[in-house]
Amino acid sequence: DVYKRQHQLDHLLFAHHQHDQAETVLLQLLRGAGPAGLAGMPAHKELQTPNGRTVQVWRPLLEQDRTQLQIYAKQHKLSWVEDPSNQNTRYRRNAIRKKILPELEQIQGGAIANLARSAQWLAQSQVLMDQLAQHDARTWINRNQLSIAPLMTLHKQDPARATNVMRYWLKRNQLAMPSAERLQSWWRDLKSLRAGAKLEWLHDRHHIRAWRNALRIESAQPSNRGQWIFVPIPESSNQAGLAWDYCQRVKTIEGRPRTGGERLKIKPNTPSKSLKNLYQEAGVPPWQRQIPLLFMDDELIAVEGLGVSIAHLTTEGQRVWPEWSYLD
Repeated sequence: DVYKRQHQLDHLLFAHHQHDQAETVLLQLLRGAGPAGLAGMPAHKELQTPNGRTVQVWRPLLEQDRTQLQIYAKQHKLSWVEDPSNQNTRYRRNAIRKKILPELEQIQGGAIANLARSAQWLAQSQVLMDQLAQHDARTWINRNQLSIAPLMTLHKQDPARATNVMRYWLKRNQLAMPSAERLQSWWRDLKSLRAGAKLEWLHDRHHIRAWRNALRIESAQPSNRGQWIFVPIPESSNQAGLAWDYCQRVKTIEGRPRTGGERLKIKPNTPSKSLKNLYQEAGVPPWQRQIPLLFMDDELIAVEGLGVSIAHLTTEGQRVWPEWSYLD
């Protein structure tokens, strides 16, 4: 996400190779991982930025042997960077690389290639599991939301499939997979949940809350701990945004707390509406309504979770999209 924002990259390539994949598989085995973890690093995946843009991540060398890559690099006088910490075997990955993998190659020739191949088979199995989750929850997963009632109905019928849906939903939102123990505690909480009761879990620096009959994933950062930033929009894109020259002309740009009575027009051919009404129509939960509002020259321009004042949007020339960015 940092690369995407700062460098406007659409594609990001990593140099992980077959040895790296074998190390990853062994590390995941030691952690007791399931198919998703044992599938190792994917050759390709998409990452979503908070405002919905996509960066393509590629690992084109995953099937290549490290020794052959080094030979090729030396023949073509290519240099590479060696991290000094890679020699420290106190780190598990380094210990596997320096001690375990050489022994495995002595016991079974081609062990590294075989481990990487097993990761490919498990990756295929995970694709099928994801497809099953998509089928099971096709009408009750919506981005960061997961409907509780159908999830619990499925859990009564087939706990394994319900757990598969839960894991798929977390993965879609780029969250780490929870341990088996944590998942079991979540199911206990959901089984005892009563209508209107509060439910909140903290996981991977995110809150997972029950609200309006659905689980919702939100950043664990305090809603007012951040800043408004302007993300450039490629001129080749047809996405509307704020004109960059307008942003440079204004004298004041500030985030202000909501005080009540603010109104915003975000759709054409409709009147402006109060933020209270817009929040209710959009289903924005209460904890998201505390994010400071973006004012430019004392005019309300953008509200996180709702949109941007339509009067200031354009699809021409240099433009940017205002986005609330949580501070680390």
